[in-house]
Amino acid sequence: MKGITPISFMINNGFRINDEISKMTDELFDLDEYSHIILEEISEKGPLTAYQIEKNGEKKGEKITRSKVEERLKGKLKDFLIVVKGEKHRNTGKTKKYYYLTLKGLIASLYSTRFEENYIIKKYTEFLEQYANRQHIPEITIQLIKYNIALYLLKNVIDGLELTDLNNIEAKIFKFNDHESKIEHHLRQKPISDKKLEKKELKIRTRLHILQQILAQSINSINLEHKSNQQEEKNMSPTNYFISNILSGYIKEWFDKIHEIQFEKIDEFEPITVLDKRYSHSIQINIKDANKDARAILKKIGVKAKFTDSEKYPFLF
Repeated sequence: MKGITPISFMINNGFRINDEISKMTDELFDLDEYSHIILEEISEKGPLTAYQIEKNGEKKGEKITRSKVEERLKGKLKDFLIVVKGEKHRNTGKTKKYYYLTLKGLIASLYSTRFEENYIIKKYTEFLEQYANRQHIPEITIQLIKYNIALYLLKNVIDGLELTDLNNIEAKIFKFNDHESKIEHHLRQKPISDKKLEKKELKIRTRLHILQQILAQSINSINLEHKSNQQEEKNMSPTNYFISNILSGYIKEWFDKIHEIQFEKIDEFEPITVLDKRYSHSIQINIKDANKDARAILKKIGVKAKFTDSEKYPFLF
């Protein structure tokens, strides 16, 4: 709908989420300025060769050389990147190597690149717009993923952990700080003693809940449209069926398929997985107030919704 304020603005109003994410990544990753330049270039432009990284860095006026690039690509940034062989160079005959971001690289790149501007997220947004460009579903989904990552980062800040040398971040990103973990005790979240961090977690959790409600209601509204026509599910259009029955699974699996998203194999998602069942003992969300905000935003974007003020968090993730 034209003239509607972006949902991101309505959600972020009074809370600079991108700035907060940047600060947290700076605290959680011990990387020098040249490493940040490399991640920034790839996150903004997509896969690059070492030569392209060097030249793009020079254009920004940074004192970056090929040796500095190569040293970091083979050293500290090894787990942040995926190396893919490309075509042969016509002059040297050497095979070009392109560097893609891993999920760990994507998260670390948020120090300098806004989440929505990352090339992987842009690809994912294009996918959503292709199949589900209704009821603001793409925009809501991207914001939901961003806040989910923000909550993960904050939990690690609270625990005083560092992610620079963490391997296999894809498997552990939603496993950290599980209160019920009996195996990895060092991954449990510590009690929050810092009131500022506690307040920040409340803001992130509240907005995450609101976004989850908005997305659930937006997808449900597709079902309501279908039911209003009194048609059988098998007679639904492919687009409506995809949005109402399959899309939520695609959204939940985005992090597992980060490599496929980059390599345009996004149609190979696995079945739905429930991710976040954790609750913070020190953080309580006023569900009714959060749902009230969700109602207001849905009304502004023209989505009809039915709410039940539940004590449970209706996590889509």
